[in-house]
Amino acid sequence: MTEPVSSSLPTCRDLIQSIVAAVDARDVYTAHHSDRVAAMAVVLARVLHLSEDDTTTVQVAAFAHDIGKISMSDAVLRKAGPLTDAEWDEMRRCPVTGYDILRKVPQFQRVALIVRHHHERWDGRGYPDGLKGNEIPIEAQVVALADVYDALTSDRCYKKACPHEQAVKMILNGECGAFNPLILDCLRSAADKILQIRYDVDVCLRRRDKKDAAANEADSAANTKKA
Repeated sequence: MTEPVSSSLPTCRDLIQSIVAAVDARDVYTAHHSDRVAAMAVVLARVLHLSEDDTTTVQVAAFAHDIGKISMSDAVLRKAGPLTDAEWDEMRRCPVTGYDILRKVPQFQRVALIVRHHHERWDGRGYPDGLKGNEIPIEAQVVALADVYDALTSDRCYKKACPHEQAVKMILNGECGAFNPLILDCLRSAADKILQIRYDVDVCLRRRDKKDAAANEADSAANTKKA
């Protein structure tokens, strides 16, 4: 029997965080994207009344959802203009790459599937497998919505951030792909909480970055003195 993902977190957290940090470091516009998506996905999972183990699985998968981007070229990852067909093909391989990385950990089989399917859409027009409706794991649908919301409300190299209200309206109106009506109901009921959690996470991350920068400066100064 597969152990719950929560039992493997102490041994795998550092590895996942290292890979996600490596991806974030390559693109300033997506730094901390995974932290925010994970926090907002937990809010949605709780509105759905998922179990604690399933909510933990959602949190880990949301944090690791872009792990496959480690294989992408910088030219595609940072491109400000429209992608060519070949570049889109490279982008669409990322969920499968993430799946291939994570499925090697026995406890992460469910996490790997969520990562693979978080770009699927309710009407079957997503990727990589063209799943539709309830073929898509509910946890992957949760991560997908949190991912889209954060992408809309964040600056990217190719666009400016949308206000919260506009982002919610775009998702509900189907402008960002088709979502399960149940997941959209969760967004409606949790919209204010999602806005607050996004703000809280950003504040926390800015404090952490400032603390890390101070620690790095102190280490650098200490090394200079030793030299």
